[in-house]
Amino acid sequence: MKHKPLIWTALILVAFLFCFLSCCNDCPTCPQPKPKPVSDYDFYLANPGDYNGFHVYNTKQMELTRFYPSQHQCRGVAISADGSKLLLVAGGIGLIVYSLPEMDSLMTISPGGVIIASNTGAYVAIMTDSLIFLDGTTFNVLFVDTVSVGYGPFLLDDSKFYCIHNNKIRIYDMASRSVESEIAYRTPGGYSPGIVRVQPNADGSVIYMLAQYGSIFDAYLISYYPARDSVGMGYKMGPSEAPVVLTPDGKQIIATDGGTPSEYLGSGNIIFIDTEIDRPIAVISAKLSIVGDSITGFDPGGVAVTPDSRYALVTPGAGGPCSVIGLIDLDMHKFVDIEIHSPDSVCVLGPWCQKLIK
Repeated sequence: MKHKPLIWTALILVAFLFCFLSCCNDCPTCPQPKPKPVSDYDFYLANPGDYNGFHVYNTKQMELTRFYPSQHQCRGVAISADGSKLLLVAGGIGLIVYSLPEMDSLMTISPGGVIIASNTGAYVAIMTDSLIFLDGTTFNVLFVDTVSVGYGPFLLDDSKFYCIHNNKIRIYDMASRSVESEIAYRTPGGYSPGIVRVQPNADGSVIYMLAQYGSIFDAYLISYYPARDSVGMGYKMGPSEAPVVLTPDGKQIIATDGGTPSEYLGSGNIIFIDTEIDRPIAVISAKLSIVGDSITGFDPGGVAVTPDSRYALVTPGAGGPCSVIGLIDLDMHKFVDIEIHSPDSVCVLGPWCQKLIK
């Protein structure tokens, strides 16, 4: 009698194994997850001064693949949204439009200045002593506002343009070709910090700002909610004047805490903010990014993102060295490639990439 429980247990296990094997033979093969598409995009890196020209860094090959010499000194660069044109602001000439990848000169437009290509390809903004909006295809002038404004981005769908004018956030409505609003941000105590950079989230409900509270050494990256006139997160920054950018999928804000043209250095960190929860989700150091080399890292400055939001390329800021670039995987938030070149051949001004997926 005492052996019966063991016998029943054995019979149950045999039956279960028989059913399992039968099911495996009868059931169709479970679908396997599709491999992630290969991110194959080109970043264009401008060389200033004596190194006039453009290096091309490819994300699939993870290396510099081409160099285009240029007879013009670079004052500003943008890549069209579809990656078919390179827009170069040349000193003393104006805006020169080149075809890619041929680098044939298509047209020259005057004047030149700080240049921003929109996300959908609809517009180009040029900031000189006036703000000039061009058609992104024909490059004809759409409208002009005779004000001097600071660097600014387009909303993700290109319906609005954000910039800084007299320390106010100035928002243009692109459909009506007019100023929609101006926001004079003040703290609850009535203090107006110096606004250095602005970047709206995907729908404009949040504006991320790099703001200086009294000096360049007292700066914060903050999220501002214009509908309720309130601040969300605040992240202490060094004296950085580098861009604050939104990834094309609208999910992350990337900011670099590098140096200034006067060579005041920040922490050397790169900060990633999840726009859904409005909080930093990762911080990595560019200054400690290189192992086993006499150069231990670089001062992070410019940043550009592939249209699939897979990678960001970070280039050096004021603290250099100018011949180092780093590719960051935006899922893992870590460097997956760092290029160390001779400063005699590579001295990077900044990265640019197309905005539309192939």
